[in-house]
Amino acid sequence: MNGQYPWLSQIHLSDADEAGRVLVSSAAGPVLRLPDTLGRIVEEAQRSLPDIDVQVIADRLRATASAGRAGTVTKPVTGEEVQLLLDTLGKNPALARIDTPSTRRLQFRRPFSIQLTLLDPSRLLGRLPGIGRIIRSRGFWWSVAALNAVGVVAVAALLLDSQSALHDTTTVAGYLYLLLALYLAVFVHELSHAATLVAYGGTSRRVGFMLFYLVPAFFCDVTEAWKLKPAERAKVALAGITAQGNLAAVAGIGAFVLPRDLATLAATFCALCFLYGVLNLIPFVKLDGYIALIGFLDKPNLRARCMHEFRAWTRTLVFRTGREPGLPSTPLRLLFGLLCTVFPLLILIGVVAAAGSYLSSLGKAAAWIQLFLAGALAIWLLMRGMGHVIELRKSGIRKGPATAYALALLAAAVVLVVAIPFPNNVRAGLYTDANGPKLVLLGGSTGSAGGTVDLFGPGLVTGSSIGKATAIGAPAPCTVPLAATVAVKESDLTREALCVRLDYAGAAPRTGTAVWEVPGQTMAQWAGNIVGRVMGP
Repeated sequence: MNGQYPWLSQIHLSDADEAGRVLVSSAAGPVLRLPDTLGRIVEEAQRSLPDIDVQVIADRLRATASAGRAGTVTKPVTGEEVQLLLDTLGKNPALARIDTPSTRRLQFRRPFSIQLTLLDPSRLLGRLPGIGRIIRSRGFWWSVAALNAVGVVAVAALLLDSQSALHDTTTVAGYLYLLLALYLAVFVHELSHAATLVAYGGTSRRVGFMLFYLVPAFFCDVTEAWKLKPAERAKVALAGITAQGNLAAVAGIGAFVLPRDLATLAATFCALCFLYGVLNLIPFVKLDGYIALIGFLDKPNLRARCMHEFRAWTRTLVFRTGREPGLPSTPLRLLFGLLCTVFPLLILIGVVAAAGSYLSSLGKAAAWIQLFLAGALAIWLLMRGMGHVIELRKSGIRKGPATAYALALLAAAVVLVVAIPFPNNVRAGLYTDANGPKLVLLGGSTGSAGGTVDLFGPGLVTGSSIGKATAIGAPAPCTVPLAATVAVKESDLTREALCVRLDYAGAAPRTGTAVWEVPGQTMAQWAGNIVGRVMGP
């Protein structure tokens, strides 16, 4: 009978909270809450693995109840009732799709994450018992908040001063050190989640590397944070952002006192860490901001429920069906469900669109990667659309209206792809030699002849605005210094690129950045350009 309930061996049951509820969690996160009495039944079923006999479970529950043991089921249950409960739980979608052991080092997480576990943070942090007392103290969190505030002031001052170290360049080695420091800061971010969870009595078994919506990142398993009080859960969720903010604050202060070359690295590290923190606070994707929100509100499935309510409201609006009973569907929850539905799509589209720029140094390989990502995104959208139509049919919508709705969605998608142009500004480098300034493009990037080009000075963060130029002619092969494409100081390093001559009346800097304002493109034209780069020389 164990084959009917594969999820039983892959869930964790918390102790009962103050309201007498037990949290059921999987390796992917919290699933649902049960009254303590039902939780004890599930716990007894787990103890019976690998062979489950519902009558034996019922007999054990009656025996513990008659013995008067604390935390047991007080009302006698039958084997049929035990089986009914297990069957009902097995139909829960979050439990039904648990099909991989949580101990695997490499795991796939819905909707679009791949995780590789690197270490067990609880074992590491267990050797440093004094950290827990420090983290639990109120003075610690006030100090963390104060240092973050100092960092915000520092990064604002660096951004507003166009002559600050933030707008300078660094050496090639410094650029590589900066990338390494940023990845180490993100790793510290994740370890801070684990340290805070362990300090408040939880356990974190997994910290590692992942691809999150195709973007490289680190992760930390904080599932057991749901055993904590709401305020403590929020601290666990925000610990990473505040820890990274503290590192950024120290670097921001250093940017005002260190030698110029080191100050440039410190200033850029400070700005990028705070940018990372701000993006992490977006509550419409499963990032730290969302986890802090649901932890503090004590609503573990808020995102999924609001998205379900939004889809149900849409069905009611389009098909004039009766409102699904039991759904709150307040305007705020509907808006939250809409944003949670749209944001992952926007992130994926943004990643695919930006892949060409980020990977431009790979040349034609960048176009192949971008084509693969675009194809994967198209297939994912098609599968999601088919799943949406299937959900409509299961909700009781007749075949005719559901088919008409699907065709309307398909027609709208075709119009969006082939008829609606989107902004297509090309971000590029700037290089000035004896023949005048040139726009420097990488990886076979193309744009139409002519157009306005905005020029900016050099800097790891975009430098000050220089002025506007006009592109003359089409891109042509050229060899430029590495400093023309990466914010590093000039050296003997060069690279092959495409250059576009610029008509500019002023004195352009030796190197910098530029934005080519070219006409908008439809998605079909954009995809055609990628195919052209793949098939071209």
